[in-house]
Amino acid sequence: MVTYGITCGYYGYKPLSPNPVHSEQLNTEGPMDSGALHDELTQDFLFKYGKLTRKSEKRSFLAHLAEQAKNKNLESCLSFFLSHLQYLEGEYREAIRSCHEAVDTCGNAALPWFTLGCVYADRGLDEWETAADCFEKAIEISPDSPCLWESLGTAHRKLKDVPNAVKCYERAIELDPHYAAPWNGLGRVFFEANELEKAASCYERAMEIDPRYAQNWSDLGLLYAKTNKARAIEFYERAIELDPDDGHPYRNLGLLLLREGKYRQAKKQFEAALERFRNDPANSYLLPALEARIRSIHELTEVETDLKGSVAATEPTLRVIKETIDQGIEESVLENKKTLFEFIDEEGGCPNSGSYFQVLRKWNSYTPIIAENHYASKGGGYFARIRGKGIAIDPGFNFIDNFKAEQHAFRELDVILISHAHNDHTADLESILTLLHRYNLEIKDSANPTKDNTIRNELAHERRIPPEQVSQDEIERRFLISPRRKVLDLYFPVSVFKKYSGLFELFSRLDYRIHIIEEGTSKFLDGNIELQVIKAKHNDILSDRHSVGFILLIDNLMVVYTGDTGWSEAIEAQYITVAEKYKGRYCLLVAHLGGFKEHERLYLNHGLRHKAFYDNHLGRLGLARITEILRPEVCFISEFGEEFRGNTIKIAQVFREAFEGRTVFLPAGIGLTFDLDRKKIKAVTEVDLTGYRLGFDFIPPDMVGVCELRKSYSLHYFDKSGRVRENELLQVLVENFNRMLSSL
Repeated sequence: MVTYGITCGYYGYKPLSPNPVHSEQLNTEGPMDSGALHDELTQDFLFKYGKLTRKSEKRSFLAHLAEQAKNKNLESCLSFFLSHLQYLEGEYREAIRSCHEAVDTCGNAALPWFTLGCVYADRGLDEWETAADCFEKAIEISPDSPCLWESLGTAHRKLKDVPNAVKCYERAIELDPHYAAPWNGLGRVFFEANELEKAASCYERAMEIDPRYAQNWSDLGLLYAKTNKARAIEFYERAIELDPDDGHPYRNLGLLLLREGKYRQAKKQFEAALERFRNDPANSYLLPALEARIRSIHELTEVETDLKGSVAATEPTLRVIKETIDQGIEESVLENKKTLFEFIDEEGGCPNSGSYFQVLRKWNSYTPIIAENHYASKGGGYFARIRGKGIAIDPGFNFIDNFKAEQHAFRELDVILISHAHNDHTADLESILTLLHRYNLEIKDSANPTKDNTIRNELAHERRIPPEQVSQDEIERRFLISPRRKVLDLYFPVSVFKKYSGLFELFSRLDYRIHIIEEGTSKFLDGNIELQVIKAKHNDILSDRHSVGFILLIDNLMVVYTGDTGWSEAIEAQYITVAEKYKGRYCLLVAHLGGFKEHERLYLNHGLRHKAFYDNHLGRLGLARITEILRPEVCFISEFGEEFRGNTIKIAQVFREAFEGRTVFLPAGIGLTFDLDRKKIKAVTEVDLTGYRLGFDFIPPDMVGVCELRKSYSLHYFDKSGRVRENELLQVLVENFNRMLSSL
């Protein structure tokens, strides 16, 4: 029998102390008054109880303390230990009564408050605040107990009070650096915030302190369940080996196997969990869902057996079902569906850490509408991840395709910036909002039987009731205040709002917030990310005066995104002001070239230069002038029309030579990534001709070379210092492209 209590951590246990200290080891030799012995026994409990791993060890430890108290006629102390034993046995009413009697008799004792907190924590959602109050009262009496601080940290975590949870866990660690439970608690905080690298670091620290900490192994299994299923299984099995009485790792392993379609193996694990939870009052609320899963798996496996026996099925409907299963069609469809839904799973993907700006755009304007080759004819947009906040810029045609292809997950999106209303800058906005609705729907109440962490299940777990008894109204109320709810911030000019006015609603319950921006708007997207909106000269059909560009200010760096803009005296004056205002900042310029116009040749005639500039885009002249003014360290040349096929690398080289290498010019292709912290660019640094694999690293911009795969007109960035031969890189790219085509 396992007790799900705050003192037993999330799944059942604290780490095993290498040398558990029992009452026989207390310093009781020589004269000792009853008050001193009372204090020593209770402090021994408060400082050592949390490090015991299994319930049997906790019970044994308490029995020894109770025996010592009884032998010394310490009635109040004995009462404390017996009440906690009642709690461990699930006798909550008796434990509460005993604790209140102890508080009335001896109000300055920490132990009864601690036990009360444990009981209320076990009773679920409505009692967590009461539990936290009890732990706080215990800490007032015994402020140096790591166990009490860890318990209070878990109460705050359950109440979604992350700052206070972190403070409590850190205080527990400060009091006892060799206490694994608060490290595990911090790992849970980061895991629930999807900060997986930090979570892993905390779990690993807990494992270093106590490698026999079963709960920590189980939590590591949860962490790796999405990214490395083999390791997750290994971790769950290790947790089971360390504590075979805890039902949670069995249950988690069952869920993983169920997601893999291994129904019989999953059923075996669920049955093992069910057996352990049946006699466990703290986890009895899990029984209905477990029983339902077992029944569902039983039905599926029985049907599978029946279908195998129906060799000569004559009924058309039965034949359809049988053949789509036998031919593997059902399995293939469901596997594809699972892959697609991983993109919008709240724990899906493996977001890159750090801060970076990434190009997800290939061609502009009409190319993606009238594509000749969908591999080559792609639009897109841009994505920046800065200090953990994901910012999509101008999500046009194919933005979501390109975003997903670069191994991103929907959960990474937090902010959408749109510069103007043209299709090639807005086409995927409606799709993003559709995915947002689906993403949040999956959090509230998924139809996927393997998804366990929905709001419905969360409420059922907290209230100790079957999931079907949770009402839709309760789910909606919880969702609206849940930190898991994704709300997107949309920033765009009034022309974009006009374009989509029939799509947008303005209710507070919506999962997006609309911000109308214009030239001069300044917003902090986060504490360290400032957005400055600048003017753009561009007619977007709906307006000839509302198009904008963006400047993102991060520490000592700025990203200048011109958007689509022509060149004029007003635009030039604007960039002169920007250059003066932000002089000394490192500058990444993302410039939209647009195209070439024959009248740009007029620049060669001094008297006609004012007529030479491109009206709606920078063109060659505008790009040259903005570079002269801003003097960026790096310039990504973007917004090429598909007529530039085969020439984008040459254009960048022309600009680089014209500016004598002072600015590194690179043609912007899908995947071009600039590390905003290290000021380096992602490039191929290793080529394996045997396995046709590529190795990547971030290198200084002036070491980056560019090649073009003509089959798709895709650009690829490599280390040109001698580590990579361009012909070998192209050989691997061609082979991998052909393999991709043959797999379709």
